[in-house]
Amino acid sequence: MQPTVGETAKAILLGIGRLMGWSAAGYTFLVVMPTYLQSSLNATFHQALVASVLANAGFAVTIPIVRLFVPVFSDFLTVNAWRRENAGAGSSQCS
Repeated sequence: MQPTVGETAKAILLGIGRLMGWSAAGYTFLVVMPTYLQSSLNATFHQALVASVLANAGFAVTIPIVRLFVPVFSDFLTVNAWRRENAGAGSSQCS
């Protein structure tokens, strides 16, 4: 069985949304935050760099945590999950 066009579109849009979200978060931690700390809060380059490294470490730690606690975005809305759920349905109907 093939997934419907709507299910495929949903999986593609989910992938695009994930990519955009993680890219925006990474860009914020690497570029925007240190610049903001230096210009608005009068932090030194060293302080901004340390804050950025700590924020990136926290960001990296959250990636597997989000994967554990939000399975709906990782498993149930993807085409592969749909195929796994419906893999047995086709074979049982034919026999």
